[in-house]
Amino acid sequence: MKAILLAGGSGSRLWPISSDSLPKQFLRIGKDKSFFQQTIQRLLKVLLPKDIVVVTNAKFQSKVLSDLYELGISVPPCNVVLEPVGKNTAPAIALGIKYCMDKLNCDEEEVVLVTPSDHVIEPQERFIEYLSYAEQLAKQDCIVAFGAKPTRAETGYGYIKVSHSHEINNFVYFDVDRFVEKPNLETAERFLAEGKYYWNSGIFVFKIRTIVEEFKKHAPDIAIALNSNFESMLKNFSNMVSIRLCGYGENKECEDDTFGYLLERCWMLGFYIRTFRKGQGWQCNNGKCTYI
Repeated sequence: MKAILLAGGSGSRLWPISSDSLPKQFLRIGKDKSFFQQTIQRLLKVLLPKDIVVVTNAKFQSKVLSDLYELGISVPPCNVVLEPVGKNTAPAIALGIKYCMDKLNCDEEEVVLVTPSDHVIEPQERFIEYLSYAEQLAKQDCIVAFGAKPTRAETGYGYIKVSHSHEINNFVYFDVDRFVEKPNLETAERFLAEGKYYWNSGIFVFKIRTIVEEFKKHAPDIAIALNSNFESMLKNFSNMVSIRLCGYGENKECEDDTFGYLLERCWMLGFYIRTFRKGQGWQCNNGKCTYI
């Protein structure tokens, strides 16, 4: 299994503590390691450094390298891919996939984990267990999304609505009914009350072949780019046309480049994730944030 770690976020989540020059993933709150470093350490419980691909942009390159160096990890064996221009998740994931295929010699049956770099997940042992089940499902041509049980009516996150449940060795997972981008407060309160909606954590597991098929269906511009070599894709990355993908069910609005809208056949693993956001549990004063 390979991992694509997305580390190019703009830093608005904890503004003004975070900023464009020091986004959330590089902050150190409550621990001596940044969120990015904690994510790397979590991945190293199941992967080698050579199996990790960090996708970021040029202005964060030095920060990524210094954080890796502090962990005793060099590049290579860890892999860092620089986006020429910031886009949303789908192009970034596609770029990471192409790197895996061309530079790491992955075939289309390789299973890939995609994860943001700014989460804190506890307990980590449970996440590792869930990841093993996700890999099993991905090998069956499924796309697996990790969802976090919501603790409040949050308007800053996307949601996943689930339907039928299934089991593997007493482990429960769900069919995904639809993905919903950031709702208004009234809708978020309804989602919380209904109990069938999870926060979209942005963590996905799939085989390369499976996700390439989804790009062909819903993002032909990205699919064409994937047919070129990595250098050509990188060169033309800034010219890539934004994807316009419409939601399913009640959600008919369109979003640019949103990876969730690519996923027609998807199963979800539900887990708890500790969220880091100013307010609603975080108190920020004089440049310091404390979880309360």
